[in-house]
Amino acid sequence: MPEEFRTREEVAELLGVSVRLLRRYERLGLVQVTQIERGTVYSREQIRRAWSVVSLHRDLGINPAGVAVILQMSEQIRALQAQLYELLRWLREHEAAIQRALEEESTNR
Repeated sequence: MPEEFRTREEVAELLGVSVRLLRRYERLGLVQVTQIERGTVYSREQIRRAWSVVSLHRDLGINPAGVAVILQMSEQIRALQAQLYELLRWLREHEAAIQRALEEESTNR
């Protein structure tokens, strides 16, 4: 199996949880798995998400519904950050033109 995928059993061992708990997280929609010919596997990204779920649930005592909300909010924050970085990039590309427009506007007042 390619290095970028791990079996459910490997992920459970890596995270220090039972396979049963991973399956519960899957049923609740907190983590997703990938189905391949040889069975169910986790990608690196899925393993990182599973680690977050385990940390929030087991280590911090947050219930699964709370974990779902936290993960959703984290995804929204990342999307907003990406939009802000794109806006910043655009502003930097157009900085000179914006400055000229502001100067013309102040001159015309």
